[in-house]
Amino acid sequence: SEITVVGGQSDTTSPTLHSFETSQNTVDISQGDANVYFDAVVSDDLSGFRSGHFNWISPSGSTFLDGSFWPSANEDIVENISTDGDKYYFENIVVNVEQFTESGIYSLYSISLYDEINNSSYWGRDKLQELGLSSEITVINIPTFRFEDSIYLQLEPSTWEDAQSNAEKLGGNLVSINSQE
Repeated sequence: SEITVVGGQSDTTSPTLHSFETSQNTVDISQGDANVYFDAVVSDDLSGFRSGHFNWISPSGSTFLDGSFWPSANEDIVENISTDGDKYYFENIVVNVEQFTESGIYSLYSISLYDEINNSSYWGRDKLQELGLSSEITVINIPTFRFEDSIYLQLEPSTWEDAQSNAEKLGGNLVSINSQE
């Protein structure tokens, strides 16, 4: 038996990813759950954008961090959503990192986008690397000390050069504290 579909336009095009950016690459889970945020701009030509999913993989390959978003998501999932024609702008998409999650550098593993009639775009790790798309999230679980707007980490003893290199990898600078005040 055959089915013939007649009528208007057909949507056979999958959604397009125009851009994405992580706004915070390091998260400290030593005191409890914490969030990392990213932005994405996507579009779909006819039926409309339904959802997107970004996944980062842990250093051991056994744990994933996931950021999912859709046009009707509430502010607990996406802080701001706007549209302009067929483009959807998602700002501050939440990636929740639970307190006892594996520490280390998580690498972007996959991106998938879906429109309202299930056309989809998928980029796995190999394709992302081929396209030069990368994103890393550093999960740390190190005792921290807070003073005003700064966070200080207490790391293991090392050379000044190694300590400075580690501080830069975490998005900070090395300091010496010679007083408890």
